[in-house]
Amino acid sequence: MPGALSAPYRLAALALLATIAACGHKAQITGAINTTNYVIPSGEVITAIGDVTINASRKIEIDGVLYVAPGATVTFEAPSVNIPGRVQNLAMHVGWWSRSEFLFNRIPDAIVARVDRMLGRTPRYWNRGALDCFSPGGRAAALAATSGKAVPSSPGNSD
Repeated sequence: MPGALSAPYRLAALALLATIAACGHKAQITGAINTTNYVIPSGEVITAIGDVTINASRKIEIDGVLYVAPGATVTFEAPSVNIPGRVQNLAMHVGWWSRSEFLFNRIPDAIVARVDRMLGRTPRYWNRGALDCFSPGGRAAALAATSGKAVPSSPGNSD
């Protein structure tokens, strides 16, 4: 009986390890690479984790993505270098976690703004005070009082 119960758990653990190994594997390069043709196919992602020199006797073509880790440099030496894909500093790469964190941090502000609109409250912008969209003359009068200049009349008002 104990052997029958442990078999499904062993199979689940093996599947989990295989999934982690497949998802966690990313191609990384460093050092000198000497080859005839160096090609990164479309859809493939390679990370240069250290200084890399790619010496190709014919061509270097990057259709996929080559990320360069902070502090690393990549040097291409070939008669033909074609980069229709991307070569990007890894520090500039915004991953899905950073995007999700940014969006989740904005949710409380969005909820407060929506509730303010539903309840008819006047919105406040960056602690500058209430924005009066229907009567810009009131805001202009306050600005003119502090600056000492006359307030221009509104386009809709004819005196």
